[in-house]
Amino acid sequence: GGMNRAIMGLGKRFQIAPGLTIDAGYERQQTFAGALLPVAGPLSNSQGVTSRDAVSVAAEILRSDRVKVTRQEVRLDQGDPTQNGVRKLQFLSLNQGQIGLTRELALFGRANWSKTTDQTRDQTEAEALETTLGFALRPLAHNWFNVIGKATYLVEQRPLTDVAASAAVRKTIVGLEPVFETPWRVALSTKAAWKRQRESGVTSDLVLLAGRATWHALPLLDLTAEYRFVQALNPDQGVLAEAAWVLQKTLRLGAGYNFTRTIETWTGDIQQGKNAGGFYLRLTGMY
Repeated sequence: GGMNRAIMGLGKRFQIAPGLTIDAGYERQQTFAGALLPVAGPLSNSQGVTSRDAVSVAAEILRSDRVKVTRQEVRLDQGDPTQNGVRKLQFLSLNQGQIGLTRELALFGRANWSKTTDQTRDQTEAEALETTLGFALRPLAHNWFNVIGKATYLVEQRPLTDVAASAAVRKTIVGLEPVFETPWRVALSTKAAWKRQRESGVTSDLVLLAGRATWHALPLLDLTAEYRFVQALNPDQGVLAEAAWVLQKTLRLGAGYNFTRTIETWTGDIQQGKNAGGFYLRLTGMY
């Protein structure tokens, strides 16, 4: 049914030191009518059918040469217990950084974690964890060759219903991608990746092999063709085509069409699906 929602909130950012900020915020929300309203007509409860309070704190560190950004947030949602509301505690942590071991070799890492706990029912409602550790090798004497390798561990637990949580899915992904720049305005790259997924006691493996050729057709235009082969429970193979506009030397915006049923998400996960392919946009940054 129809529903009205009243929200009031305030927040403040505090500059503790150059490159260090702390955020604090409070939000009050009240919901009137909707599915939980037992009878039609004017509401006699001025507090609304349900109410929710959320408090959040966060910090950002941007000054360090090694730690690029970090954000930690705690959020408490308090539903009205007289209206079967639940109390939820949410944590959010975003962290990433890099270390230059030499002028040619750099290590980079990312750790993002969020968790929602239903304190009323004493259970984990949802959780998402992404940890990535990798390296980038760019030889100064051979700038036509670069290689990137990384390993990613993912945990995904999504809410299933209001009374039961879904099982956690755990994924381990390892990939290696060398890139070669030829003298003929063509860049060649290959990628090999392995993924292991565990869910409800079932383990499955997937192997991705891809070859890509990029032609620098114009100073600001790249044309790319890629062939993918996937060995998995549902094997897949095919091509994708892409045209990219070079916005800057280190930034490209591409549009293309994926003729396969395999995609790679921004977290590095390799996913398959009947509708996974099709038209896509891709923004690529290099450093």
